[in-house]
Amino acid sequence: MREEFMSVDEYLLLPGDPAWKVEYYDGKAVWTPRHSLVTLTISVEPREVGTAGVIRPLEYRDRAEVAGAYVEAFVGTIDFCGYDAEMIAQSAERDIGAAYTEDPSIRAACFVAVDGEELVGAALLTQFATGPHLNALFVRAGRRRRGLATALVASAINVLHAHGETTLSSFHHIGNLVSADWHRGFGFVETPDVMNARLRWRAHEQNLARDDHFHDLSESDRAELARRIAVAKAEVDRLTEIEGRDFEAVHPILRYRRAKRNSSR
Repeated sequence: MREEFMSVDEYLLLPGDPAWKVEYYDGKAVWTPRHSLVTLTISVEPREVGTAGVIRPLEYRDRAEVAGAYVEAFVGTIDFCGYDAEMIAQSAERDIGAAYTEDPSIRAACFVAVDGEELVGAALLTQFATGPHLNALFVRAGRRRRGLATALVASAINVLHAHGETTLSSFHHIGNLVSADWHRGFGFVETPDVMNARLRWRAHEQNLARDDHFHDLSESDRAELARRIAVAKAEVDRLTEIEGRDFEAVHPILRYRRAKRNSSR
């Protein structure tokens, strides 16, 4: 949570960002992360694994090192905003424990990245009622942008393909733009989500209202923002119409939670 003193007028002209909830209390704007997940899927097809590091299957002896890499990778990120290291470690134990207790085919698709003697990243999968899910993907700070995340997931997909799986799901925090770019670049496709569509549309509208006051956008940037608003509004209208007929179809997080519950029974 972050607070700043400002007037109501200043508060109303804050930039729009779908990742953050901003409320006004007693002269203070209070930012808290909006923990909305973007869900994605990808077809399971063979992939080349190319990296300078070593990618190998997850082993039982890796547990402590995987937990340490998990905490280091996620501390200070928007995914765990407001969490201390101990709380992140608890999340690590849940995700790692799920990987170790999965059926053999899913456990075989969990991989770690090793640089010399150090474990620097991992891809941990779990099994939902809807199919395999990429439960956690992380690389230690300072070891990123070397293709390790791509190699980890490519290795996982190759194992899934060998076991006859056809689809892998994943998710990222709506405010984690690095993860969003990675998923898009790897080939994941975002699942339609009416709540996220509304958040993005309203953020664009807020930024247009802000420019109406400050006039700090160039003509071309303002035209691009207007285009994004039109596209976002059309998507909201489309998904809202579907929502009236099939609520769960455009609320994928509900399906994810149900699948997770069903898989744990």
